[in-house]
Amino acid sequence: MKRLFFVWILTLLAGCIPEDNVDNVVDPGVIPKGRPAAQSPRDKQRLSAVNLNESSWNIVRSPKASSERYQQALSWAQQACELNRRSANLLNTLGVAQYRTGDYEAAQETLQQAIALRPDSDSNKDSAWDRVFLAMTWQQLGNRNQAQQTLERVRELIRLHQLERNRELQAFMREAERLIPSHGARSSNSEET
Repeated sequence: MKRLFFVWILTLLAGCIPEDNVDNVVDPGVIPKGRPAAQSPRDKQRLSAVNLNESSWNIVRSPKASSERYQQALSWAQQACELNRRSANLLNTLGVAQYRTGDYEAAQETLQQAIALRPDSDSNKDSAWDRVFLAMTWQQLGNRNQAQQTLERVRELIRLHQLERNRELQAFMREAERLIPSHGARSSNSEET
């Protein structure tokens, strides 16, 4: 009985131990290697939209994958969206894949579609994932003000839904904050007085 109690206490405490590496939430060793792309309608039925989306997400959530891996993830995300065009989560993954491959205009459009599909999109907690990548997309397209406003909305959603402990979203926020200068930051081409 004493041993069972000890194991129970250890299990409870295990969730409180901080992990060493919180910046890289994706271990490159667990990213799936070349899963076959769906080539025929029969293959598409076998490889469901959820599986394709999951495989794609496991790659695109990391900012450190190779361009070949991002291209594969983009292909899987496109196939998933072909199977289900009205899923905000599938569109999010596609938008992130488009962002990671540098197709910022397509990413902007796709991520905005994902937000629009979410019920009560202005306060929907899942829209935080859409918006953090939309903010980075705006920045890449040269729209700094829109990027800053969108990133501020993500911060509000994080506070509203108490997402401060979500490691994945926090990693995306760190990535966005490195890319997008804050409102108070001086522009690189501003004149000194």
